[in-house]
Amino acid sequence: MLLILLALTSGVNLAQAGGVEYLAFGLEFHWSFSQHSDTEEIDVTFEYWVPTEYTLRFGWVGVAIQDALDPMDDFRADYYIALTSDGLMTDRYSTYNGFSEEDVDQGCTNDIESWMDIVYDYTVYYWKRTLITGDACDIDLVAQKPYVVKYALGPVIEGMIEQHSMKYMGYEYFILSEIYQDNNSDERGQYGPWHSTILS
Repeated sequence: MLLILLALTSGVNLAQAGGVEYLAFGLEFHWSFSQHSDTEEIDVTFEYWVPTEYTLRFGWVGVAIQDALDPMDDFRADYYIALTSDGLMTDRYSTYNGFSEEDVDQGCTNDIESWMDIVYDYTVYYWKRTLITGDACDIDLVAQKPYVVKYALGPVIEGMIEQHSMKYMGYEYFILSEIYQDNNSDERGQYGPWHSTILS
């Protein structure tokens, strides 16, 4: 109740804390940073805001994070997929286009904490990881650096994650900064312009 009252009185949308990239189909991608109390390690918490109507229609939701300087036909990226039945993101990695295996099935480690919540008309998938995990199946994340977020919604058939359609997918460029606010100038994959998306 207190959080709701604060949001109403301050005029700040709770969903807009930290950085945000607006995706197609009403999807939203958010992130924020926190520092470990006993070390200098920095964590990033990602949030994938999915209209609940889609969680009822699809069997899985997912995103991939890729270095913006990599070619688009280079699929080396961190992949995060959640079954809509349990709502927990899984830590995955792949270097090719296709099904991405979980890190633990590739001899690596699970380096995320994940949870889910319902906020208004959205199902929100959260996961937290250290920027630099040291895991061979994770890309290093650097604050203030540009990345690509690829997103998709897809079916689960007989318990198996199946390929998404060409409709419910896409990608956007963003800067991993807490003051980055998407102004829709880079919709559907245009690179930049960055100067218009950083708050002064």
